[in-house]
Amino acid sequence: MRFDLESHLSLLQAFDFTGRRLFQKKWQGTEVFSRHVDDPQHTKEQRQNILKRLDDLETEALPFHRVFRLNSSFEEQENANKALYPIRMEIEELERKLSRIPHVSDTWLADHEAYARRCKVEADLKAAFHDEELTLILGGNEVAQWKSWERSRDFRVYFSLSMTIPPREYSGTRRREPAFLKKDEFFEWLERYEPSSEEETANLTPEKRCEIWLNECVKTMKAKERSKDEFRFEAMDKFNGLSRRAFERIWASTVPPSWKASGPTLPR
Repeated sequence: MRFDLESHLSLLQAFDFTGRRLFQKKWQGTEVFSRHVDDPQHTKEQRQNILKRLDDLETEALPFHRVFRLNSSFEEQENANKALYPIRMEIEELERKLSRIPHVSDTWLADHEAYARRCKVEADLKAAFHDEELTLILGGNEVAQWKSWERSRDFRVYFSLSMTIPPREYSGTRRREPAFLKKDEFFEWLERYEPSSEEETANLTPEKRCEIWLNECVKTMKAKERSKDEFRFEAMDKFNGLSRRAFERIWASTVPPSWKASGPTLPR
């Protein structure tokens, strides 16, 4: 067999696993689809600075307003008016500016943070491809020549689609290629990040928690160390709500071929 899909991850799966490990509770799972949003910090600071200046001007005007509440002479009121005029003009100008500056909404903040998380995950994976810590496999049997391709202007990587568009000079037969990573290589690389705690994975679905658990078992156990039935019994006991059919599906897509081969389990 030239390519075994069960021993590989799609590029999107690798993106999601990396994001979960990096950001843990903050990871939403939709970051791969997030779009560029301007950093709201500058806008937030603009509004804060104007509001602070308006407060200062109101404080500066208080003594002159008191003149009109007292039985002051005409001359004192005239002097107060003259002193208040530039303050009023500045207040009006600042209020006009403030009306043109958008409010920083929770949605804006959330969208920017999601895009920032997306950029971080993409940057880490691209750095790993460049440093040859990870191998990007195209179409099942071709290895991306990342170091040379990344300098090409027409090389594209679409994490959300698990797809690449190699440079035009690439001799492959397809213009667009599906992208995969080797499971063993990827999960070994992922160890550089602190793993999520059980508390942090508690909000995931039973299927996703089972998938993460099985991947950890693959990394720490030998093939045939335990039988598939033993894993299934433990998983269904460990992850409330996990069905047998769901476990079978996760098992088929997660464990390597050596775990599925027929034969006795290893003695303990």
